Amino acid sequence: MADVPQTPAQAFSCLGSAYAGSNPNELTLAIESILNSKITPDQIVLVIDGTVGNELMEAISTFEPKVTIIKLKQNRGLGLALNAGLKACRNEIICRFDTDDINVNSRMGFLIDFLNRNITIDIVGSHVIEFYPSDSRKVRYNLKMSPQNNTSIKRQLNIRNCINHPSVAFRKSKIESIGSYEDVKYFEDYYLWLKAKKHGLNFANIQKPLVLMRRPSVTTRRSGLSYAINEILFYRKSFMNRLINPLFLPPAFARIAFRLLPNRIQNLQTIFPWRGKSHQCANPDKLSQVDLLKLGLSNDP
Repeated sequence: MADVPQTPAQAFSCLGSAYAGSNPNELTLAIESILNSKITPDQIVLVIDGTVGNELMEAISTFEPKVTIIKLKQNRGLGLALNAGLKACRNEIICRFDTDDINVNSRMGFLIDFLNRNITIDIVGSHVIEFYPSDSRKVRYNLKMSPQNNTSIKRQLNIRNCINHPSVAFRKSKIESIGSYEDVKYFEDYYLWLKAKKHGLNFANIQKPLVLMRRPSVTTRRSGLSYAINEILFYRKSFMNRLINPLFLPPAFARIAFRLLPNRIQNLQTIFPWRGKSHQCANPDKLSQVDLLKLGLSNDP
């Protein structure tokens, strides 16, 4: 794998959000993976979206003052929470992170170097590794792949969300110019990418897995009637604002129907072509610093 620069050409911020349902141990690992990066951010902004428990608050407080904490009195949802954090970010380049995922230690270097060398790109993501949490030394994972160039990404955005949001870095001024995140429950990032596409922003995906995303074997967040209803509302809003065209609707209806199937059938989505075959790697939860070599991936992504 190519080396990444040890010093970025410009400072950058990292932005994430936690809420009452966030896991303190997972949050700790997520932030530690940023602090253990080969290139560290000038600023980490963490939004606390509403009231949280003492255990989570204690975990967050251990990172002060390294992390800038933005506290919202009431839970406002991920989109509006991220907007509050976006305003607090003092740098033009912002790397998103999720508080239940783990960053490969080269992630920041690849993203910042890419944006510095490609000044016409506004949003860049990467492949991700979806792993199934376990207490064992080895875990099962799938490599979730994303299209590489702007044309391919925009074409696939008409069918699916091909930008892995916890892997993304973007230019703050460009995101603010299109109205930033909105309150679109479960689809905050997809809606943002559709707005970016409409307004002519440029995308790219680095063809390496730079984030490890937890994937429970039975997913409840992305299934059931409630999720399906929010998905319908997302499609309606997107259509009303001319972010999608009628050709988008047939696959959309198929996805909605899929949400209502039993979870064990939904888990068959790992056969989709953008998800690689299942393999085993070292458990990232048990690594002090995560890089692709230490993971011992079963194939070479």
